[in-house]
Amino acid sequence: MDPNSGTVRVDLTPAAGFCIKSKTLQAAVCKVSAHSQQSTKLDAPLSGSLGSVPGTLSVPKGTKVFINIAWDANVPPPPEGNEEAIQNAMRGEEELDENTEKGWFVPVIVSEPRSDADKAGKLSVVFDCVYNASLKSRCLRDHAFRAFLVELGLQRIEAQHSLLLSRQLGTPNIASKGKLQPRSALVPLILYPETHPLRAENKAKRLIEEIEPLPSSSQREGKVPVSQESTPSLAPKSILKKPAPMQEVPKRQEKAKSTGKSERPKFEWAKDGDLLPRVNTRSRSLA
Repeated sequence: MDPNSGTVRVDLTPAAGFCIKSKTLQAAVCKVSAHSQQSTKLDAPLSGSLGSVPGTLSVPKGTKVFINIAWDANVPPPPEGNEEAIQNAMRGEEELDENTEKGWFVPVIVSEPRSDADKAGKLSVVFDCVYNASLKSRCLRDHAFRAFLVELGLQRIEAQHSLLLSRQLGTPNIASKGKLQPRSALVPLILYPETHPLRAENKAKRLIEEIEPLPSSSQREGKVPVSQESTPSLAPKSILKKPAPMQEVPKRQEKAKSTGKSERPKFEWAKDGDLLPRVNTRSRSLA
């Protein structure tokens, strides 16, 4: 998997930060996963207007929406940036592009919606917005940065779930609406720094090559045929070259074998001008 284009599944155990309250400005229908750990309450909605169609959550206009701002170290941190870049992002003046790591931005993982009730027992919807834990300290001391994270969470909820939320916000005196449950999420690997353990782990996995298993001890001893093993192993290939094919036996040797007689060469000398004598050989059978 290419670390600059792939995704990685991370486990999250969010720690509650604070909660804000908004409401929907128009009716909407949100899609939810059938296996979502955060949608258990949708199986038994507080009213027929919520969760009336499997796999969806119908949200009427004016429904209260609680947004839990939470922290987890496994959420990708923002990229390195100076204070000017951070202030530009907070004012909406920074060019953001998470796919190319251009500009300064804050990754956030938004949960699926789940139904709940307010103090009066009226219908409400809850979302979790989980940020990297390193942002918590600045959020506590910088009210403008806190407002920036809240607005970022609202925008992400609207974009992912086709909602329109009011910016007239309330601040309930609770750390979170409901208990935050562990969950997992698919995150683009490019959002993590090069030095992050997930990047190193992914590179190590890509370096591992699959090899054929060695024969078992039973196979080596001849007790168990290879065909009986659940994972057959291949015989190792020899690094030695195959011997050259044997040359065809000369016809005279075949003749000698058939007659039972062997042959010996006959030498004759002949004069070739002024040169040294030339040797001619002829073979004849020996009785």
